[in-house]
Amino acid sequence: MCIRDSFLTGSPEAPRCRFTVSLVDILNQIGVQYSYVNILEDDEVCEGLKEFSSWPTYPQVYIDGELIGGYDIITVSYTHLRAHETPEHLVCRLLLEKKKRHNTIIDNITIDYKYYS
Repeated sequence: MCIRDSFLTGSPEAPRCRFTVSLVDILNQIGVQYSYVNILEDDEVCEGLKEFSSWPTYPQVYIDGELIGGYDIITVSYTHLRAHETPEHLVCRLLLEKKKRHNTIIDNITIDYKYYS
């Protein structure tokens, strides 16, 4: 299972804020693969994505093109990770929770993604 489209301040190897540090740590602990974009490398992507998603802060996490949320949403979900839950279960639960919140869906965005696992 791959979490696509994580928009970070910095990179997993060189995060630029404590929220990105914590998010990367959580993603690594649950063992999911993810792609990322360092939003600090492109002001247009940084500002445009905030406007597009109506989510003003970074990091932002998307699964299958759907905004799941930021550090706060991932942290709460991780905190409630059930003992028997695999990374795939967590990703599915995040998607279901997301659908309940009725957030924005991204259909077409073309960016050079970097993969990290």
